[in-house]
Amino acid sequence: MTHELATSVDRRSFLRRASAAGAAGVVLAATEWRPLRALAAKDWSDPTAWPDGVVPGAGDHAEVTTDIVLTSSVSVGSVEITGGSSLTFDAGASVTLTTTGNVVVAGTLVMRPASTVTHVLRFADVDESSFVGGGMAVLASDVGLWVIGAGQLDIAGTAKKGWAHASSDPTWSATDQLIQTPTVKEDYEGFKTVSLGSALPTVNGTWTAEVLNLTRNVRIEGSASGRAHIIVRSSQPQYIQYAELAYLGPEGILGRYPLHFHHTGDGSRGSVVTGVVSRHSRNHAFVPHVSHGITFTDCVAYDTVESAFWWDKGDETDDTVWDTCIAAKVADTKTANVAGFMLNGGTGNVVRDSVAVGVVSGDNASGFWWPSQANGLPNTWVFEGNTAHNNSRHGIFVWQNTSTLGHVIDDYAAYHCGLDGIHHGAYSNVGYSYQNSTLYRNGRSGLSQHAQTNPTQAAKFPGRRLSFERLTFIGSSYAVRLGSHNAEAGVPTLYRDCGFELQAQNKVLVDEGTLEPGHYDFVNCGLEPSDFDISVMRPGSLIRVQRANGTAYQIDHTGAVTTIAAFDGARGGFIDVPPSHWAYAPITAVAAAGIALGYSDGTFRPGELVTRAQAVVFVGRAAALPNPLGATSQFRDVPQDHWAFGPISAAVAAGIAAGREDGTFGPGETATRAHIAAFIFRAIGEKENPTHGGAFTDVPASAWFAGVVERLAELGVIAGYEDGTFRPNENTSRAQMAAMISRAWKL
Repeated sequence: MTHELATSVDRRSFLRRASAAGAAGVVLAATEWRPLRALAAKDWSDPTAWPDGVVPGAGDHAEVTTDIVLTSSVSVGSVEITGGSSLTFDAGASVTLTTTGNVVVAGTLVMRPASTVTHVLRFADVDESSFVGGGMAVLASDVGLWVIGAGQLDIAGTAKKGWAHASSDPTWSATDQLIQTPTVKEDYEGFKTVSLGSALPTVNGTWTAEVLNLTRNVRIEGSASGRAHIIVRSSQPQYIQYAELAYLGPEGILGRYPLHFHHTGDGSRGSVVTGVVSRHSRNHAFVPHVSHGITFTDCVAYDTVESAFWWDKGDETDDTVWDTCIAAKVADTKTANVAGFMLNGGTGNVVRDSVAVGVVSGDNASGFWWPSQANGLPNTWVFEGNTAHNNSRHGIFVWQNTSTLGHVIDDYAAYHCGLDGIHHGAYSNVGYSYQNSTLYRNGRSGLSQHAQTNPTQAAKFPGRRLSFERLTFIGSSYAVRLGSHNAEAGVPTLYRDCGFELQAQNKVLVDEGTLEPGHYDFVNCGLEPSDFDISVMRPGSLIRVQRANGTAYQIDHTGAVTTIAAFDGARGGFIDVPPSHWAYAPITAVAAAGIALGYSDGTFRPGELVTRAQAVVFVGRAAALPNPLGATSQFRDVPQDHWAFGPISAAVAAGIAAGREDGTFGPGETATRAHIAAFIFRAIGEKENPTHGGAFTDVPASAWFAGVVERLAELGVIAGYEDGTFRPNENTSRAQMAAMISRAWKL
């Protein structure tokens, strides 16, 4: 019998994958979509479908060398889908393929059931004790689903929302298995089954318990006594939607995880994993290991041993997106650290709108973890809109000594974690900026700081420092805990515009231990000397506080309080820019807007000349240019570890700045007035004045910048000198730059 099958990858599904990948800032593999003819597939039960003319049964090896459709349930010993062939589960029938050995896919495996039926790939009688683990080759001992060569998975169960802050959803049914997360303080393991439409608890009128839906009509499964695995070693993108991965991931076996993309490099670009559930794994959950450009959306990792969303420490994976995913009930009693999401090495990686709850272990069980093993690697992540709650130790755990820039933790919430909402170490790092976040009733503190920016980092990255801005602390034992660190004091850590609620006492604990002194600046945080509880403060440590009204004081290690001058330019002026300075107003405006921040010593240095890199940074901040995901180095003098690599890449991508014919950018060279005018002109989207009206005597009509300068003069963005000149080749001071930006963006 034959069945007319739709193509396994049609144009619509390919474009849908491309759209999802593009929205995440990743690039599809070079392989183009190609229309496939409708396939006349043979039924599994047809002897002519098989090379030896015998229909495989229990214990047999099924070698698929053509296009075969499975219309009824079967049991076999193993399956191999050869290159160019396909095995398709009948979309209109509930079908289970049971195997006691491997399923190896070099062709295509298609599981796309109608909403009324179920497709199951079941691995039976798996002996976990025989697993070897590791390596690239298919091993008969390590029973699971292997995707190799140019093999592809084309899996799409019925669309179903993976999880919600509600116990009902239009895609859910009364027969689905729904799990509610714990929300009560000090409850880290209270997951429970709930019914559709059940009432849910809400914390502080803000956070409602999550409900996970673990039911899908595509299942790939082992058993509680014998877990299998999925490993992808293919050169092609994979398409996996709304599938349930149950009892996969044998405990402690290297490389054998519920869904493991293993060293596929750029071959995995464009892969889409949507609405997939991993449950009851004893070996991680979702693992894109040195496999780039994979987007995970609305995925659920439930009841996982070892970090759920993870890849091997010390390795780099690029352009991964974890979007609206949840790691719930994660444990590991064998190692010191475990997390819902481990933020490892690579570029262009994103975690957004995701949740980590119920992570438990002996030492540092955390929702989100930047590991020390990523030191020396690029591992800047876009981190926004994430939540960690009811984890036995921390919400975020950072333990890095790195100069990597660009870690912006935005719109984060942590509540009811056992120790700290944020535990930030270790020793020294410069690239972390926390902002717009809420830390509610975590056990020990909202934030425990164990790192600072040392002088070497400060000299390398002017104006950058570890910072915490617009954080709200509510009701922990201490809001902020200034702990021990083993790094030389340098640029003060910045706390700006932070709020404290339900903590009339115990706002800031100073407990530096026996290591190095620390420097800290608190600006507009409503703190008075009595709000600091000094337990241990090292000689040489200094706390500076600037009130909203511009008055300021400092506290030294003896507890002595001394009145000082305002030190933060964005909240009270720079010590070298008095109100009488000609650029006082624009400098104050750009500082308040976060465009030019000044230096740690309270100065702005208005007469200092601006470099091309600094000019691009200022203009990029003013124009709110996005961080370019997955950017590669375009100029030989701007490597990826250059402090301005991100802003320069963003400005070039936006058409604001360009390099030179010799392949350089000249980031350290001073910027001329003409070049800065051009940067600003392009950033505000203006068009050149086609006529040369002679606004300046030293700007001839033939000059490359004549139309730019003419238009900016008309707009009042630039002004010349009293002698009627513009002096386009003169260098630009920081004060002049501030003035031009202030006028261009009407600050």
